[in-house]
Amino acid sequence: AITDPITGHLNDNVTSRLGRRRKYIIWFLPPMAVTFFMLFSVPALVRSQSEFLKVAVTLGLYLLYTTFITLVATPFGALINDLSDDYDERTSMMTFRMIASVLGTLFSIAIPELLGLSNASQDNTLGYVGMGAIFGVLMLLFGYASVLRLREKNKGGQPRVPFEFRKYFVSSWKNP
Repeated sequence: AITDPITGHLNDNVTSRLGRRRKYIIWFLPPMAVTFFMLFSVPALVRSQSEFLKVAVTLGLYLLYTTFITLVATPFGALINDLSDDYDERTSMMTFRMIASVLGTLFSIAIPELLGLSNASQDNTLGYVGMGAIFGVLMLLFGYASVLRLREKNKGGQPRVPFEFRKYFVSSWKNP
């Protein structure tokens, strides 16, 4: 509710040789992967601490991770419109993206089982850390593979638009 409109405004109004969208994806993929890894490994370090500290650490990491997801996913979702003006071509790209997303989800379910890391017991810290590392690396590999060779048609030559609180936050609640 807070980070999405701000991120959308920022990447709509940036001028960069990397393009409006790719700049944010390239910059924020590594912190997203690192915070994902930390989400699965750091809570084990505070296991013997108070419940409050465990919840606070996990919540803090989760909020940081979701902020980085926003900084990557918002421009990634908008990137298709900057790649083509052709409706059919954008539909094909979106279809491919959704198929890849579903396949990625299925692989993320199968990989832990195939590697013998799927035991969800409290004693499986190594499994959680291993999966956090594996999926963090996969995020980087597939994320960069999907954006490094793309070239946006519009690299941000549009005039800057001032940020308007009412436009981005208040008006969005009026959408049924």
